[in-house]
Amino acid sequence: MNNSRGFGVEARFLSFVSIAVLVFTLSPVVWAEGPSSSGEQLFKEKCAICHSLDRALNRFDPTENWEKVVARQRSKAPFWISSDDGKAIVDYLDNRDKRISAGRPDLLPEAMAARQSLVVVEPAARLNENVSQSRFNTACAAYAANELLLSGVQFFEKLTQLGLPTDKELVGVTSEEAYWYSRYILSALDMESGIGLHVLRSRRMVLEAEEEGIAPKDFYEKFLARVRERTGQAVSPPGIYPIFAEFASGEPELTELPDFSDYGTLRWNPQKFEKTISPAALGQALYNQTLWAEYLFGSKHGENLLGNDAVEGYIGAILVDEAISKMHFLRAEAAYDGRVLGAVNPFAYEAKTLYFPHQVLVELSYPEGEPPVPTQYKVTDPASQLFDQASLLLGASEFYHFSDPKIEDNWNAVFGSPAEGALFPTEAHNMAMGLTGVVLKNMIAMHFDPVRQTFASTWANGEKGKTISSLDAGIALVALANVYNAFHDEEEIRQGARNMLERQAQFLSEYLQLSDGGFVENYNIETSAQSKVPRRLASQAMAVRGLLAAYQVTENSSYLESALTALNFMNEKLWSSAANMYRSAEGLELSRYSPTDVAATLGALREIVLIRQDNDALKRFKLFFLTAMKRNGMQLAELEPTGEKMGSVRDVMTPDSDNDGVRKPQFAGGKFGIAPVVAGQIEVSTP
Repeated sequence: MNNSRGFGVEARFLSFVSIAVLVFTLSPVVWAEGPSSSGEQLFKEKCAICHSLDRALNRFDPTENWEKVVARQRSKAPFWISSDDGKAIVDYLDNRDKRISAGRPDLLPEAMAARQSLVVVEPAARLNENVSQSRFNTACAAYAANELLLSGVQFFEKLTQLGLPTDKELVGVTSEEAYWYSRYILSALDMESGIGLHVLRSRRMVLEAEEEGIAPKDFYEKFLARVRERTGQAVSPPGIYPIFAEFASGEPELTELPDFSDYGTLRWNPQKFEKTISPAALGQALYNQTLWAEYLFGSKHGENLLGNDAVEGYIGAILVDEAISKMHFLRAEAAYDGRVLGAVNPFAYEAKTLYFPHQVLVELSYPEGEPPVPTQYKVTDPASQLFDQASLLLGASEFYHFSDPKIEDNWNAVFGSPAEGALFPTEAHNMAMGLTGVVLKNMIAMHFDPVRQTFASTWANGEKGKTISSLDAGIALVALANVYNAFHDEEEIRQGARNMLERQAQFLSEYLQLSDGGFVENYNIETSAQSKVPRRLASQAMAVRGLLAAYQVTENSSYLESALTALNFMNEKLWSSAANMYRSAEGLELSRYSPTDVAATLGALREIVLIRQDNDALKRFKLFFLTAMKRNGMQLAELEPTGEKMGSVRDVMTPDSDNDGVRKPQFAGGKFGIAPVVAGQIEVSTP
């Protein structure tokens, strides 16, 4: 035990109770004047659709006024609560005639700060019994975060616009839980865990600091000061650990008692990191950072300040900085010629001379009190994997769309001249275009078989592999569709992506899909042999996801029909009515799910719902989310935004205070707790 922390569990509990009682004793009770009847009715009708009214009141933070709280909630669904509705609700909440909280008195700001710093660890803290692996796989987790975000608020908005029936449970899943579970992964990965190389160690940061003749740390502080000025964030949140190159995996266990207002207390144990870099992890993380930056910079606040509010603008700026540093790293240091890693010039590039290998080991030195320094990069697996390249393509093309100056949107204010208030140079757009071009050229040159008109899953030792998997074909289609949609102004890249998409979609549906609708795991391009192993859920779902993306680009109905036939196979052969979820493979009574299994399935069902307005698919989407993510442990832990109560001693001491099957971090595993991220694998009985 660290004696500087000083307490055993019993002592911590007694200390916690004493402080908590003091907080409650010193907290005043606020009484209000008469309520606004119209505002009260709107509050009940509009706000109760996403969460209980008691919960809405309990989550009120007295350091914020109700106008800000309601504005933040309105931004998630402005079509549901009009501006006038919002004003009436604020008026009611400001003047209601009962206590702000049904579960606790108001807290003064200083008492609130004390309450937020209180933690207690249960002696029997443990993982959900269905979690067979807690280890965080960065590529899989980032992919899950992407599908969760796409299944969140914007999915709820589209459901409402389409007039599809929703219940309170589904609204909670889409507008709250999917959104926040994605955001938890984002925050842990990019700002808390330390599972990667700090931006201060990026070559981009070093070079730009040298140009100004200052140290990288001072250069970064100047950048953060500009971010605070442009977003209105008064101070930088303490302890943020921004990274530009994520490591492949690590245990998400906390290393000290967490204070959720201080990111520095939320680090993971670096001794349990797999200190390798893979293109899949970088690409999915880049896509995640960009999707979230698009959301966080979706509007302005105050007098032309960037971001939906000050905090979201600040977080968005950190994410964009990480994304640009990542693309610079890929372009300047991570391209491989078969012998050494180095730079690639995207605008004078011949395909296959340089590419991004599957695995690069990072050797580090550890200066005292500073982030580790990468001293050497060593290629340990030189193969090119289609999933890796598709992930990079997805992230780079999305950043190209986000930074596009030719499209009039609020994001334009993020890029441009510092003199005009922009935070980042417009060159980032060209960097994203160059990276997209390199990856697309390499995919075609190294993975595409011009005779059979399909990609191969691997390239190694100068030769294409002999097989293509349904999963790899599916993710390739999703990435190619994203390139086509993003590159509206670059016809060569756009049409190149479409040509590859059409050929891969045709091959997938013609050669990998069996007569019962299911897709084989692998197809041998050389012998035309289809694998005979049980067909997995991830393969079916990713193939459906990819074919639907191809259909949306081409409007070729055969791709849609192929996807619908595969969905029928999933419903008939994989669905377990007893478990309320799909089996992870044919015939399994004990299913094992990775984040990819769950995320691909949610993504496929979501897109079916949006294209076909399919109520059965929507029902299965909800059931699968609740069963996999919540009841059976895929989501390892959760915080207040998704229902955990922190309003009383009893609330704080209850491991799962909202009784939804997902515990608070302090009670969910590890010595000090576990991060609110997805597990590496869960096991579920699926008779």
